[in-house]
Amino acid sequence: MTNMSKTRPGLTTAETAARLAADGPNELARARRTHPLVLLLRQLVHLFAGRGARGGRARSRSSSARP
Repeated sequence: MTNMSKTRPGLTTAETAARLAADGPNELARARRTHPLVLLLRQLVHLFAGRGARGGRARSRSSSARP
């Protein structure tokens, strides 16, 4: 094996400091979580919106025809 202590790959301390100052820390932004009540309200809105488009009750085609 070659002697690794001769050269160190990577950035120098000065390069690291310059990149940190220019770009900020290397971390991901935290995702915002949606509150559970907001999720429930969205689901209810979609549920009632679907029923409203069908007149409040889902009917099959065969039951809507009367003699």
